[in-house]
Amino acid sequence: MAPRKGFKKRFPLNDYLQIKRQQDVLLVGAIARDREFAKKARKLKRLESKAKLFINKENQDVQEKVSVGDHLINRRKSSPTSLGADGKISGPSQSARRRKTQTVSAAKMLHGATEENMAPAYAGLIAVLNETAPIGMLTDALMKCAKFTEKVIPKIVKQKILEFEKSHTNFVRSVNILYRGEIASKQKYNSIRSSLTMWLDETGLAKFTFSS
Repeated sequence: MAPRKGFKKRFPLNDYLQIKRQQDVLLVGAIARDREFAKKARKLKRLESKAKLFINKENQDVQEKVSVGDHLINRRKSSPTSLGADGKISGPSQSARRRKTQTVSAAKMLHGATEENMAPAYAGLIAVLNETAPIGMLTDALMKCAKFTEKVIPKIVKQKILEFEKSHTNFVRSVNILYRGEIASKQKYNSIRSSLTMWLDETGLAKFTFSS
C-alpha cells in the first residue's frame, strides 16, 4: 500500500538510542583499556630507565672499586693489608671495609660471579690460596679464623673419621689389635687374615694386602 500523500516516516528513535548506548559502552571500555595500557606503558618505561641507571651505577661502582691507580698502589704499599687476631683485615674499620669490598668486587669481575651466585668468586680466591700460599702462612691465617676452627675443621674431621671407620685399612688394624691384645685367637686371626689377602678397592680393582 502506497503511503498517503504528505505522510512522513517516523525516525526509529528507540533503535537509535539502543545502538548509541551500546556504542557508548564500547567506547568507554576502549578508552579505559587505552588508559590502562598507557599507564602500564609509562610504568614500564620508568622501570626501564631505573634499571639502566642502576646498571650504569653498578658498573661505575665496580670500575671505581676495582680500578687501581699509581697513587693507590703507593698508598697501599705504605700500609699493606694484614690479618688481625679475629681473622679480619686489621686497621681502621672504614679502610678495612673498603679493602674487603674491592677484593670481592675484583673477584666477582674476574671469575664471572654475580650477587645471586658468588660461588665462582669464592672458588677463585680459594684456588689461589690453595695453589700459591705457603702452608705455614695458611696455618697461621686460618688459626685466627673462628669460623674455620670452630665450624669447618670439626666437620672435616668428622667426615674423615667416618670414612676411615668404613675403610679396609681400619678393619685390618682392628683385627691386628684384637690379636695382639689376645682377644682373638691365632686361629681366628689367621682365618680373617686369609680372607683379607685379596680385596677390591673403591674403584673395583683387585688389590693384595698382607698384614701381620
